[in-house]
Amino acid sequence: MNFKPRLNHNKQLLLAMFSAFSIGCSSQTDPFIETRQEVAGFVTLDGEPLKEGLIRFVPVEGTPGPKTSVKIENGTYLIESRYGPVAGTHRVEVESTDDGGFARDDETALKHLKENNINKIDVILVPEKYGANSPLKAIVKENETNEFEFQLQR
Repeated sequence: MNFKPRLNHNKQLLLAMFSAFSIGCSSQTDPFIETRQEVAGFVTLDGEPLKEGLIRFVPVEGTPGPKTSVKIENGTYLIESRYGPVAGTHRVEVESTDDGGFARDDETALKHLKENNINKIDVILVPEKYGANSPLKAIVKENETNEFEFQLQR
């Protein structure tokens, strides 16, 4: 009879230890959460809305905080404040995510292209100059409307 209560006590102890560990691991908070800002805007490539892409705000010139990114769809993007960049200066990087509707490793798509004598897929490519060494900058302001338009050229 002594065996069963001891087993329950061990289970309770393990459960308590696991709960404390879980709480300790999940209690980490974003140190920048109070200073993150919402940003939104529009991206064009050669005067047309960028169909699909990714925009990234990378802190520079002493601005603290992590880089943030979000998808661009039909030229527009929005990063909510809880995920947004912190106030300060950011290099803005833009890359294309448009694959022309065909994954390069999609054998069915490749077969379809070959059968229809399609040699080129219309894929929007953002020039490399808007990548890691992008000249684009944004100054994100605290508690203000942060809307940025970027007009990219090939």
